[in-house]
Amino acid sequence: MGEPYKRKISCLVSDFFRVVIACMTIMVVMFFLRGLQEWLLNSKNYQLRKVVIKGSRFLSAKEILSNTDLCSQIDILHVNLTEVERQIRRNPFIASVYVTKRFPAAIEIEIRERLPVAYVNGTELMSVDSKGVILPLPKSGSVSDLPVITGIKKLTGKPGQQTVNDTLLQAVEILTKCPKSLYRQISEVHFDQRYGFLLYLTDYYFPIYLGQGAYSRKLQYLQVLLLRLWKEKRLASLYYVDLRFENQAVVR
Repeated sequence: MGEPYKRKISCLVSDFFRVVIACMTIMVVMFFLRGLQEWLLNSKNYQLRKVVIKGSRFLSAKEILSNTDLCSQIDILHVNLTEVERQIRRNPFIASVYVTKRFPAAIEIEIRERLPVAYVNGTELMSVDSKGVILPLPKSGSVSDLPVITGIKKLTGKPGQQTVNDTLLQAVEILTKCPKSLYRQISEVHFDQRYGFLLYLTDYYFPIYLGQGAYSRKLQYLQVLLLRLWKEKRLASLYYVDLRFENQAVVR
């Protein structure tokens, strides 16, 4: 045999052994990874021991987790974060949720709640947030006293859905544009087909005719007017305040 032929055979044998070694290495790595996976899946080190909830203001942990399958026996490696988020969002008071794993044994849940701004007295008593999303009644004591929106007809929408009722959306707009100190004084926002919106205060019985439109300007003026009338000690003797007319207020 010639020298070139011998070199060719030597190269083929060398390549063969390199392929064999590479295949054996891959098999060893695969067996190692498979064993590591089995160990991780069966290890109690990753059994859920703690759920951390951030962002909750009035919802309890029980209320937030009530629709989930999370329990102390579950392995967090098996937890589907997308599914947990979907389950939590079934609560209409949850506006957004983000779930992460904190190894070795914790789940962190960050939520943003929908906060009711008023009760709505329609066909049944509900509540509503600042964006007009219909909500169930919050648990007693979970939120401070809220004003009531009345005079709303044909209230449609399920809890968790934004209402399409324009009258209710305007009532919500009034409350969200109120200065905080004035908002706390309002007990009722009523809609009347003839007069538009009327406000009633917690400590006094006279109606405040707000009408429709230009709510920011009217509410800012109302806050100043009420403060002046309070200093003059006239609030208790008033019959009504009328702000329906542009650039004037009727006080009687």
